[in-house]
Amino acid sequence: MRAIRLITTAATSAALLLTAAGCGGQSTTPEASGSEQISFTDVRGDTVTLPRPAKTASVVYSGFGGPFLTMFALFGEDVDEHLASWDDGLKTRADLYPHFLDVDPGLDDVPVVTGSGSDLNAEGIIAAKPDIYLIPELAYEGAPEEVQRIKDAGIPVATIDFHSSELDKSLLSIEIIAKVFGADARGKELTDFYREQVEPVYERAQAAAAAEADRPKVYVELARDPAEYGNSYDKLLWGGILESLGARNIATDKGVEMAPLDREYVLSQKPDVVLLVSGGGSLDGSTMKLGYDITPEVARASAKPYVERPGWEAFPAVQNHRVYLLSHSNVREVWDFYAIQSVAKDLYPEEFADLDPDKTWQEFHSRFLTVAPQGVWALDYFA
Repeated sequence: MRAIRLITTAATSAALLLTAAGCGGQSTTPEASGSEQISFTDVRGDTVTLPRPAKTASVVYSGFGGPFLTMFALFGEDVDEHLASWDDGLKTRADLYPHFLDVDPGLDDVPVVTGSGSDLNAEGIIAAKPDIYLIPELAYEGAPEEVQRIKDAGIPVATIDFHSSELDKSLLSIEIIAKVFGADARGKELTDFYREQVEPVYERAQAAAAAEADRPKVYVELARDPAEYGNSYDKLLWGGILESLGARNIATDKGVEMAPLDREYVLSQKPDVVLLVSGGGSLDGSTMKLGYDITPEVARASAKPYVERPGWEAFPAVQNHRVYLLSHSNVREVWDFYAIQSVAKDLYPEEFADLDPDKTWQEFHSRFLTVAPQGVWALDYFA
């Protein structure tokens, strides 16, 4: 066991200590359920067979939408021992990587194989000799020939999908990642927790939306540069969450899966609710900032140039103080329940007056992550 250094507050320290006491001080690393053959169906519908539980996997999208965070929730400080290789996605995330590295310093020694889409490096994956290659469906679709090369080399491939933000696919993805390592018991604990946090929220939100004669119009933007309008989303990521919550997303009329909306169109729509999502892993520059290292003051200051754009003063969202800040790190991952709960509360404050996303966030960290749940991940801009 490696020494763990946590940067935390007294409150979160107490929560983590209580959890450790409740677990009898046991490691979060699950034991493989046996050496027998494993067979399952992945999110593409392909049958995947392993002669025995995998010891290692090669992964991509480590910093956004891949299997890494789920693996971390399963294996904690020993996750590096289960990585044959990974891309450099997480290592480029100044807002995330140092916190995971504090828990598992061995991550620095995991071989890096760059490329995840059309530039996927099949040769590098094959050289890493993983027991399995875990890849998001979105990445698979971008490089089917390279993925086939990996299969032809005798390496099983399994697809997962957190990008669609569909409950069934997210649950299946968690189950797949746990199953390949024979970590079924820990995986069930994780899937049960995820389902409990998401399913009733979607059900209540749909009922609330159906009861509203005129649902509020919502605009979501990836806030990377106040001088330019960033990506908005129709069906994927935030768009998938909005759809599942019964929201009226202004990107839907434009059919924009993941691209900026025209400035004049956004201004003409006069959205009732604006969701600004932090623009990536940088802690510098003009991107809006949220995450482990951010305070409410820094978050609001970084969002101010966006809220004060010309023409936004006419938005009902600004006039009625319904502008909300959210972390882009919280979508297309096993912890996107926090984004789902936060947006539900933003859209339907009366219906979800009893919902406390921050409490759920704390519980997830204490049960599944050994990273301290510090910082700011969602915020009411005007509060």
